[in-house]
Amino acid sequence: MSYISFDFYKRAGVVRDIPELETEVSKPETWETLVYNDNVYKYDVDFPNNGKKNVLVVGDSYARDWYNILKESHYANSLNLSYHKSLDDVLYDRIRKANYIFLANHGDFNLFDSYIPQMSHKELYRVGDKRFFSSPCLIYNQRFLGDSYYNQKIDITDDIANRNMKEKQIFGDGFINMMDVIKDNSGQYRIFTPEHKLISHDGLHLTRAGAKYYASKINFSILFHGVQ
Repeated sequence: MSYISFDFYKRAGVVRDIPELETEVSKPETWETLVYNDNVYKYDVDFPNNGKKNVLVVGDSYARDWYNILKESHYANSLNLSYHKSLDDVLYDRIRKANYIFLANHGDFNLFDSYIPQMSHKELYRVGDKRFFSSPCLIYNQRFLGDSYYNQKIDITDDIANRNMKEKQIFGDGFINMMDVIKDNSGQYRIFTPEHKLISHDGLHLTRAGAKYYASKINFSILFHGVQ
């Protein structure tokens, strides 16, 4: 029993392939789904001096999701991307050097109140809150439904809808509604990509497939004027 438990622990709980999460038992590098989000920490770097526009992404794990969306977009090689979380002098310096700033975090943005006046002198965008489901088990338990499994959709919760409405009023055209990106004509919200991949592994954060899907849906030409 102890060996089985240890083996289960080593496999991070992965006991079968999960195609919708691009997780394979034979590939340990696919077991830890949050690694994709956490990897963004290594991009907490200063901007190089290469003539490209500087893009600063500020916030928590939701900001790291947005960074991954930018990284998966066809604009990635045309921009200098930098991530920062801490509220410190480094942030002030990055804001000063940035051309575009994306502010993203779970919950209210008042944590950044002392920085927003400086941010507002740049192209500032507020990335809205998102939540896809409360537990992945609610999704996985439907996997024996055949093709209808991949057609599952969700409704937006009142707290997310209300916060997005409030922040849209504050930021206007500078607000990016993350839920509307995946909204379909029925008024519900997709949780699978057309390739049958889950956009989120935990209902809050994006998978690589989810980031790629968002990158394919967002009109970046509106955000990055004149950048090819």
